[in-house]
Amino acid sequence: MKLRGFLAVALVALAPACSDDSAERPSGDEQEVCNELVIDGPQVTYEVVTGTAPTPAGGTVTDGTYELTALHLYDWTMPTPTAVLIGTIVFEGNTMQQALSRDFVETRYTSTFTTSGTLFTMTDTCPAAAVDQANFSATANDFTFYKDDDDGATSEVVFSKR
Repeated sequence: MKLRGFLAVALVALAPACSDDSAERPSGDEQEVCNELVIDGPQVTYEVVTGTAPTPAGGTVTDGTYELTALHLYDWTMPTPTAVLIGTIVFEGNTMQQALSRDFVETRYTSTFTTSGTLFTMTDTCPAAAVDQANFSATANDFTFYKDDDDGATSEVVFSKR
């Protein structure tokens, strides 16, 4: 399953430097405009964290606007990625709008989502149909994705409500 939406943008920087992800997502000029969200959150870089990643708790996704506030890598053995990310997501009902920037190249997505326990399933409806899953935790003020890679490392992508 190919990553789409914010997980693709945030986690593609974790791939080896020689990989070519251009086939995975269109550049900002080629991508269909899926929403008009403003990308105005803080610039966030990856941080390697010692110890075990938190256990996803699931929870209720609260409607509202969230901005990317942290990118943590647990059990990470590669050099720390240097990408700069800025992200805004808006939850409304079971719809998630995403406006994201990785090294100042924008991507935008519209998705529907479902949750079951700690599993968050998103189905992109724009710019193209795709499905992805990640573990998650949600509180009234934060939303966090967790994704494990093939080498046992865990990425934690944290959004805080405005």
